[in-house]
Amino acid sequence: MSWGGKREGAGRPKTSPMVSHLKRPRVGSRRPLKVTLKIRKTLPSLRNENIFEVFEKACLRARRFGLRVIHFAITDFRIVMICEFKNQDQLEKSFKSLNTSLAIALKKEFLIQNGSKHEGPVFLGRFEMDVLTEPEQCRIAIRDLYLAASWQAKESPHPDSFSSAPVFKDWRALLKEEYNKSFEANDFTESAVERAKRITALPQYWLTNASWSSVDVEKPSDFSEQNLLVR
Repeated sequence: MSWGGKREGAGRPKTSPMVSHLKRPRVGSRRPLKVTLKIRKTLPSLRNENIFEVFEKACLRARRFGLRVIHFAITDFRIVMICEFKNQDQLEKSFKSLNTSLAIALKKEFLIQNGSKHEGPVFLGRFEMDVLTEPEQCRIAIRDLYLAASWQAKESPHPDSFSSAPVFKDWRALLKEEYNKSFEANDFTESAVERAKRITALPQYWLTNASWSSVDVEKPSDFSEQNLLVR
């Protein structure tokens, strides 16, 4: 009797939360990405000033490889970023550098808090990568990033200092019906604003610049995607 091939849905269900280690598809350099880093819940919270300082320095080092962090948000066990990059190799090198810095800092913090070394990996698999190709998709990705801390704390939507919110301005266009006046309150400390400026870069691609603010905006024929502009 001949075998007719693998039956659809057969075998053990895939329930692991970790990202597959299959080779990633090549990504065009003019497409922004939503990148998510997840750490194990046995580790200290990422919402820690020492870890935040390491994250800042790691982002600045990753910029030398061509990575530009446009938006970011940090919750207890994940970091979400909207990024631009020049090519696939630079993307991989950037996150290898960033992950190494964070892993060392988290293991150090674990030792301080628990008096023992953390055994095993820090990250829950490889970083997740979603390519953003449409304005509304980009808007939703940015919206979800900024509201993540509120959702985690089960609070009403509000801007969070462990993110690039201190330098973000277009709340009404981004949040639409979820907008409230708390997003316009300028109650961030000067140090929080300056840190967000250092970590983030001004958007250079049409999708991360102005496209998502209105579904009616058309890509200008002379839109420049050259020359990195850093705050």
